[in-house]
Amino acid sequence: MIQNLSHSLKKHFHMNLARAKCLEEMILGLIKSRSVQLFRIAEEFSNACLSTETHRRRIQNFISLKDVLNDSDMASYIFALLNQKQKLILAIDRTNWKFGEHIHNLFVLAVIIDNNAVPLFIHPIDHMGNSDTAQRIALVTAFINKFGTHGIECIVGDREFVGDDWLTFLCEKNIPFVMRCRENISFKHQNGGKMLVGKWFEETNEKETVILTSIGKHSLYLTGKSIKHTKIEKKKNKKKTVNKDNAAPEKKEKNRELLVVISSMAIKNPLEVYKKRWGIECLFKSLKTHGFNLETSQIRRSDSFLTFVKIVSLAFAIAFAAGLALHSAKPIPFRKTVKSKLYSVFRYGLDFLRRNFKNNKRLLRCGFYTFKGVSKILGFFIT
Repeated sequence: MIQNLSHSLKKHFHMNLARAKCLEEMILGLIKSRSVQLFRIAEEFSNACLSTETHRRRIQNFISLKDVLNDSDMASYIFALLNQKQKLILAIDRTNWKFGEHIHNLFVLAVIIDNNAVPLFIHPIDHMGNSDTAQRIALVTAFINKFGTHGIECIVGDREFVGDDWLTFLCEKNIPFVMRCRENISFKHQNGGKMLVGKWFEETNEKETVILTSIGKHSLYLTGKSIKHTKIEKKKNKKKTVNKDNAAPEKKEKNRELLVVISSMAIKNPLEVYKKRWGIECLFKSLKTHGFNLETSQIRRSDSFLTFVKIVSLAFAIAFAAGLALHSAKPIPFRKTVKSKLYSVFRYGLDFLRRNFKNNKRLLRCGFYTFKGVSKILGFFIT
């Protein structure tokens, strides 16, 4: 059991000790089981005198509580775990899936660290499809109210996050941004007229092209570049199987895609900054198929599900913080064939914590771990 974690949760979230210990057990159960199914988490609870069903009901009672995990407290707790001093690159995106007739649509604001994203604010959307301008402004305003705007380096977003009112809001708040544009969106040209993005950049090659535009009284940059994509298709033989030697050759098709982003004047390399948005896609992958398998959750009530997702986010942040410390002491190796890390920072920390919990190792002192073969002592829990 992690000493001091329950006391840290009690102090930060202003809850009684019994609830704090339940929250601690749930976080550790998520890490140990790597599952969001309640009975799997309940099986990892430390009190063996009580049945798994009792622990499962305890979890259900906790997540049914309203406002037990405040958005502002959640963000500040996770931010303290990460211990970031430099200016922040924020990413916004939406993820959704269906569980039977129930729709879970979540709008997430995350901080990018080492090309990885960690969730800070999670807002539910009560319908399928894209967010609207009011929901985007509410999400960013929640961050501003807690942390201010002085620590924001920029905000990055995908194609759905473009609109005059939304971008005007960011400009008025002096928040730099990089948002991808669809080709069928029109922007104001220098001569006063409007033109589709696809028309502006239809002759763009692989070299970066920059065009000045404006929204209202705010001057902005449109940066475009043509990207090559290679699709590999195999011809299928339906009549009979063939040997590898006689197999049909792979057919490669080269397609070109236009990448255009709209950005603030303060952003020097908008396309390079936009690449960091991929971190939030990796976050969703870690929460789902390559991490806690969030899509296997059978929670139907929206408010209970939101509380549960916040608990999963706490477990993710703790594993990620452990991975950061491990990476600083012993860097993650690169693949031999592709210039990418062998595994993510989150997976590095998660696997380490699970190994230690399974081996029943204990902390040397409250809130601290000593890594095997590493002299550095990590204290990533808030005291």
